[in-house]
Amino acid sequence: MVHLSAENKAAVIGLLYDIGSPDDFLHKLEPYLRRMADMKEKEEKVGVVDPWVARGDGEAYYRYMGSLTTPACDEGVIWTVIKRVATVSSDQLKLLTDAVHDGFEMNARPLQKVNGRDIGLFCPDDDHERYYAAADH
Repeated sequence: MVHLSAENKAAVIGLLYDIGSPDDFLHKLEPYLRRMADMKEKEEKVGVVDPWVARGDGEAYYRYMGSLTTPACDEGVIWTVIKRVATVSSDQLKLLTDAVHDGFEMNARPLQKVNGRDIGLFCPDDDHERYYAAADH
């Protein structure tokens, strides 16, 4: 999920999935994904999507400054990647693939090295968050 600010800055929420039970969050987006699969345009206005719903209340997440994963791989993107791997049904995965239809069914870009960037692990803990800086590998 990508958000563009009024200043045209990008923030991405990355969700990781294994095949399994259907995902409730994706279930809510299915009507929009179906329309996107039938359109030539790659964007569909879905209204306001609460990122806390996508992230899950109390979920640990990683945050770092990175770049887009599709050409032109622009930098300056704030990435938030949920630590927990959720499940998605095979039908939901097909729906996502059909909606994107951009020729990048596999990764559009190889995994990048950390290259000295700070990666924070945020672990919500009751009323406060703990922050851990990840080491450069």
